[in-house]
Amino acid sequence: MKKLGLFIICFQLISCINTKIFAQEKTKIKIERAGFFEKDKVKFPDASVLTRDKNKKVLISHDGVLLSCNQAFFYEERNFIEAFGDVVLNQGDTLNLKAKYLEYDGDSKLVFAKGNVILNEPESNLYTESLFFDRNKQEAFYTKKGKLIRNLTDTILSQAGTFYVEEKKYRFEKDVDLRTPKYKIYSDILNYYTESGKSFFYGPTDIITDDSKIYCEIGYYDTTNDN
Repeated sequence: MKKLGLFIICFQLISCINTKIFAQEKTKIKIERAGFFEKDKVKFPDASVLTRDKNKKVLISHDGVLLSCNQAFFYEERNFIEAFGDVVLNQGDTLNLKAKYLEYDGDSKLVFAKGNVILNEPESNLYTESLFFDRNKQEAFYTKKGKLIRNLTDTILSQAGTFYVEEKKYRFEKDVDLRTPKYKIYSDILNYYTESGKSFFYGPTDIITDDSKIYCEIGYYDTTNDN
């Protein structure tokens, strides 16, 4: 009986914790500002259409992010937003995402952006055509080419990449091309820290300068201090 009682208490505690986590994940998207509001059950049966006015864009908030755009379709029952035109998503003062179009799910905290996407954090800008961002994991990734520019000196091109927000680290994959004023580095995989400029490359790698070429399969390069 004692074991059963302990099990019930533990189960209740776990259920309570899970309930709190679930409640946190299900916070509702909030419309902060919209110039025009349209509800048309024939044209848009599940959505409210929010449109900017001549002075200010539509402004939406949810659990630490602010989203602004020219027009948004708000699916209140699904806790879901489709944003169009000059879209900007800000997560505090650490992350800024711009795109022509963006989808945001308030329940899963998943973001999908496409069209001239720019992901900005204090040290770098990433340019790509489409990007996924998981706010729970704090990870953003692309799979169809991207270009990173840091401090106007380091440029990295790759077919795919993942940005780990908390570590300020990119993992670039497939046809990675790191360019600095002195070097061109071609590699399979490159881990790059935007705050320090340190890079670690893995797999077949070519390091090229004006007068030399080095081949290796694992290496390290501090782009800030040129080591």
